[in-house]
Amino acid sequence: MVTKSPYMSDSEHDSWVSNNLTVSYCGFTIKPKRDFGTGFWDSKHRCMIQAGWVVTAHGCNPVPGGLWAHNLEGASNLIDCMIASGYRAGEDFKSMVKLEGDPDMFHALVRISKYKAA
Repeated sequence: MVTKSPYMSDSEHDSWVSNNLTVSYCGFTIKPKRDFGTGFWDSKHRCMIQAGWVVTAHGCNPVPGGLWAHNLEGASNLIDCMIASGYRAGEDFKSMVKLEGDPDMFHALVRISKYKAA
């Protein structure tokens, strides 16, 4: 049993647990992140984090630095930051993400945004 993340609503957590939610947004896909192992310690909320959301394009994480989000709003914010810094979803695996994006600008946008990524 996965402990509910303090960053997710009850319904979002239920969707994560049942793995029944995949969201398409601006050509990218937001899916439950399932490769935490035993999780990691969140000192702010004093609990183990075992649930999150990852942005994918054609089965891979195209987000600079491999960032993931605590909730769906944070994941869509990652996509917004990618688009604002010049990244686009490619049409197939070979052109998964067009590399004209600026990773420094992306990370600056993520740092100043409301939703923090991990």
